Amino acid sequence: MKDNRVVNTVHKTSEYDMFKDIFGNRKITKSHITNIKQSFSEKQIEAPIIVNEKYEVIEGQHRFRSCKQLNLPIYYIMLEGLELEDVQRLNANSKNWNLSDHCHSFCVRGFKEYIIYRDFKAEFGFNENETIAMLEGVSDKNKTRPLWAKFKSGKFRVANLKRSTENASRIIEVKQYYDGYRKRCFVFAMLTCFEADSWDHSVFMEKLSKQSGRLTDQVHEDDYMRVIQKIYNYRNKKPIKLFY
Repeated sequence: MKDNRVVNTVHKTSEYDMFKDIFGNRKITKSHITNIKQSFSEKQIEAPIIVNEKYEVIEGQHRFRSCKQLNLPIYYIMLEGLELEDVQRLNANSKNWNLSDHCHSFCVRGFKEYIIYRDFKAEFGFNENETIAMLEGVSDKNKTRPLWAKFKSGKFRVANLKRSTENASRIIEVKQYYDGYRKRCFVFAMLTCFEADSWDHSVFMEKLSKQSGRLTDQVHEDDYMRVIQKIYNYRNKKPIKLFY
């Protein structure tokens, strides 16, 4: 005979103030609440949220807020001993945490490296992948995927903030001549250039100012490297070899 016991009790309440957010959970998405409210306005599905013994919402924070705003009752199940890591496990089976969610969680918990990442990304506006690579000191885009798992696990580290800031500022400089300066392949091509001992960024900018029409969108990082090399070496007494 199959085990068909009742193992949890679903509670119902309209005492919204008894519930609270768990510290470090991901940010609330207003559009998600709007969608749930629209659905619950037609019919409330009595799917319970999950809370721990402290009444911290482990799963269902968007449903909780939607019900509260609509003055609908809260259905909940209490599972003792659940913590933030359990929130991540539950959400991994529904809507996965993205890099922004992980960053927010680590930032509110005071992880210094993630606060640096957040502020750096806000200042320079590069995408997550490029920002992590810059701060980790990685110039090969093929080596960035393992950095995602490292970032999500809380092990992200800033290699050299001064150097990263300098590199980001140099790439931003190109904006006046090339609108695609934030494209992933271009960013990694530039990061590779910066590692060349013979690279002189002031020389490149001076050459680019006279040949901006040469710098056009490319499909691959290698294609950008060829273009950059041609621009840099044009009428240059000290040509460099960036691409072989």
